[in-house]
Amino acid sequence: MPAQEVQSYRHEPKANTDYSGLVINIYQEVGERYGLKLPFSDTTSTELFAFYTKPVQTPLCGDIIFMGEEQDITHVAIFHQFFDAEIEFLDAYSGTGSVEIRRYPASSPKIKGFGRMLVQP
Repeated sequence: MPAQEVQSYRHEPKANTDYSGLVINIYQEVGERYGLKLPFSDTTSTELFAFYTKPVQTPLCGDIIFMGEEQDITHVAIFHQFFDAEIEFLDAYSGTGSVEIRRYPASSPKIKGFGRMLVQP
């Protein structure tokens, strides 16, 4: 079996991939594998929330978590699982400059909602 190229993601302030870019790139790559595509080529976290996801109350692994301060959506991540009273997710975190699995309390006011990405055949 031929070796597959492994792509790593690393957030850097001047790089092209940030937290929303990471989420979009992952969805684009998975979509290509299954013959699906996203209804956009690039977007902001606010537009992703407003136009390109379906709100869900109980997220499944792979759904999107929308985070922010007050009413603003300022960050997105990929939901992994509930872990006790916490939400575990994958994101590009500017605090460390890397892609990480992190957790927040499920009751955190930073969690603004969950969405399921809309895709096209």
